[in-house]
Amino acid sequence: MSFYLGYFKPLSKENIEFHEETQTMKPIYNKAVLQYASNIHTHFFLCSDRYLYSFYYGRFSKVGSLQFQSIKTGGSFFLGKTIDNKLASCGSNHNGQLGSSGLDFSIPQIIKNSKFSDVRDYACGFSHAWVLLKNKELIGFGKNSSGQLGAGSTESVKDPTVFYEDVERIFANHGYGTMLQKTNGTIYCLGANDAGMLSTSQEGNVKYLNEVIVPKNTMMKDIIVGRQHSLYLSDKGKLYGSGEATEILMNQNCKKFEEIPFFQDKVIIQIYSTHRNSLAISELGKIYLWGGFASKVYSKKNSSELSKTLRPYCFKNLAQGNWDIYFGYFSEIFIAERNDIGTDFVTLFRSGLLTDSKLQDIPFYRSFLELRIGKNINEIQSILNTNSIPRDQIEILLRWAYSDQGSNNFKLKKILRLLGIQDLTKNTLLIFLKKLYKDDDSKDFKLLVFDDDDIDENQEDLQKQEEANFEEIFVHKIILAARCGLFREMFKSLNQEINQVKDYSKKSPETLKIFIKFLYTDRIELTADDDPELVLEELSDCKEYYQLSENSIINFEINKQKIQYGLK
Repeated sequence: MSFYLGYFKPLSKENIEFHEETQTMKPIYNKAVLQYASNIHTHFFLCSDRYLYSFYYGRFSKVGSLQFQSIKTGGSFFLGKTIDNKLASCGSNHNGQLGSSGLDFSIPQIIKNSKFSDVRDYACGFSHAWVLLKNKELIGFGKNSSGQLGAGSTESVKDPTVFYEDVERIFANHGYGTMLQKTNGTIYCLGANDAGMLSTSQEGNVKYLNEVIVPKNTMMKDIIVGRQHSLYLSDKGKLYGSGEATEILMNQNCKKFEEIPFFQDKVIIQIYSTHRNSLAISELGKIYLWGGFASKVYSKKNSSELSKTLRPYCFKNLAQGNWDIYFGYFSEIFIAERNDIGTDFVTLFRSGLLTDSKLQDIPFYRSFLELRIGKNINEIQSILNTNSIPRDQIEILLRWAYSDQGSNNFKLKKILRLLGIQDLTKNTLLIFLKKLYKDDDSKDFKLLVFDDDDIDENQEDLQKQEEANFEEIFVHKIILAARCGLFREMFKSLNQEINQVKDYSKKSPETLKIFIKFLYTDRIELTADDDPELVLEELSDCKEYYQLSENSIINFEINKQKIQYGLK
């Protein structure tokens, strides 16, 4: 697993074009990075060992001894959820944004406050923070100079306080504003609104909950609340902006969310923002950057110098590789190789194989959908028809079923409740696939495998010997299609009702069973009787023959190295 860092500096030409001056993409860390976050001073990496590492002025170091599930950063502070579901913080505490009284501290410490039990989610503004509990209560603390915590005050809140109830989602991204979504779907805002970035009818700072003016006939997928601008991404991939003109391609500040002209013909699937810049990823995998960018990164003297670009610049096409993008605080771009099985299903979905909203017309993926939802296809279709679920919402359901994308979508949650699925955390794609490996009753495809050692070189007798010696290995078509290029192309070109194929990789059934288990679990597991060197060599041949997907290859090599060096 490699993590790459790129430096980007915009050059303005009448303030409308963005030119790439330097691009240095080089590995900077060899640990598998699960999550990245940055503040003004420091880059944080949550690695596969669940420890936190920092990159500060060219130096890497491990940060403390706590292990984390997730991390988020504000302007000069950090919050993280530990593996035992506790909340920890570190950094500047000038306004009480660390959730405890006292001085700043540089090593993450558990916040000792009884209010932080059962944390569901959390968010960081520039100098304020929010913690959303599982009971839908929202706790706020930190700087409140613009009313970003609400309650009509501008005084800092150093004692974490329950401000609101019935909250579904919380949005605060390095700025002085906040947006939140109530359980009824309505979106509200708080805080700085001098450039109109909160998209509300109230002028100036918003000190009490005020409803956000959202684009008509849309459902929200995600919101970014930056320092001088906000972005709104609809469930159909349309991108809207409000606030400072340089951030949203308008000729003047925009006081409510308006569709960004540049993206009118594009479908956006992810958005990011820190400080005063923005990033969007399109359905085709293209990454667009725009806004304010630091002229020099990692320079104490010049780090605050910003140049701006109005027109989004297409930095990279993710479709050409297998990467995840992470956005630094000013103009640093971090890219990590993907390494989880779920991304294969995202690729499969985007390839067009899984986008038909008529469930009965979905070919061999039908059984997968039935298993994940727990109902047969006719029952699913009946529920959707009875409740008049439109085509675009069915596609949201399919996108979730095959990729885990859209889990926070309000319409999706409504559909899943109708289908009897209440707890998404117990039905994530990764957990489901590992359980699917053990579910022999649902397997719909078999490989006919024969042992090469038992085959005579006499070609005339080859077919008879194959039929006498083959062993049947049962699998799921969708797993093969998502993980192996060979089968994906086979299923696209042949009769999709095909349910068996003879294997010509000429590997033993024992090796193929190890390989197939890896396709489901991302783990290579050998027994004490296996010869590691021989099995790894055969597995490498399988990797090439079956055209293992790119992110699968990364995990394959990680597993291989662990076995070779005797690591767990």
